[in-house]
Amino acid sequence: MGAAGPGFPADPSLIPCLPCCYNQHRDSTSTGTPMQPQDDGPRTSFILGNVILAAAAVMLLFFGTLWEQLGIWALFIWMVMAVLGVYFISRDSGSQPPGPPN
Repeated sequence: MGAAGPGFPADPSLIPCLPCCYNQHRDSTSTGTPMQPQDDGPRTSFILGNVILAAAAVMLLFFGTLWEQLGIWALFIWMVMAVLGVYFISRDSGSQPPGPPN
């Protein structure tokens, strides 16, 4: 029995990782330096696009009142919000098409 208890190795680097975090664990333990933070630019634009589309969806619930107050501008505001939401969601999808089908 190791010092860490039954079933656990004494050396933490011997603990098996899930495939999803294997490279992260290996990178942070093998070099001894902390991992570099990931660029969250695409994820931020994706979240921003979803927030804008959610606001446009909520706007549809109150569209009658907005139409009475703003007139045709309510429609223009809703269309701009929908276009911006779709733009931010699809902005990080990449310009290269996927490979040929298998």
